[in-house]
Amino acid sequence: MAQALVILIDLYPLRFFRGLEIRRVRSHIRVVPVVAVTSSGKRIVLTAGTGGSYASEVKLFMEALDDIESGTFQGAHLIADKCYDCIEIMKRLRKLKIRPAIRVKETFRKGIRHSLRKRSKVLWGKSGGNRYLIESLFGTLKIKVGSHFRVKDEEIAQKMGLAVFVLYDMYLWVAMFVLQTLARYVTILRDHL
Repeated sequence: MAQALVILIDLYPLRFFRGLEIRRVRSHIRVVPVVAVTSSGKRIVLTAGTGGSYASEVKLFMEALDDIESGTFQGAHLIADKCYDCIEIMKRLRKLKIRPAIRVKETFRKGIRHSLRKRSKVLWGKSGGNRYLIESLFGTLKIKVGSHFRVKDEEIAQKMGLAVFVLYDMYLWVAMFVLQTLARYVTILRDHL
């Protein structure tokens, strides 16, 4: 039985405080993670793009896609918001052999013309319901770590934003290893009893 893999992306805004003006001036950074969801519902952060306060989410996502090798997630769906409804992104995903399930922008007067966008709309109808998995990941991380970093430099804040996702992945891998090890020991104990 083949395992399904769904890839979700979204913006994860984090704020950092600046120097002596901690109470008065705030700024923010942008982190756009690419998250894989396994068939068992585990969320794994594959890569992320970071930028300054007003960095383009699409450009950050394109940078994050550069870290993914072609064919690694062949046949997976990429679920994303309307802001990623861009033909360039869909073409890049096609080269990576990932099927876009991006919610497309349309109005009752202006239909969808491009074939990639039409396919994306169909896949969004099938896979878009899994979007809650990425949103709940952001909520979990903000509760556990917080969304404010008390640092002076934007570059340090970006690195801390990436570190949040790295720590989450490490926690997930350790938890899965411990659970698998416990399951093996329970099986061994049952066999001996």
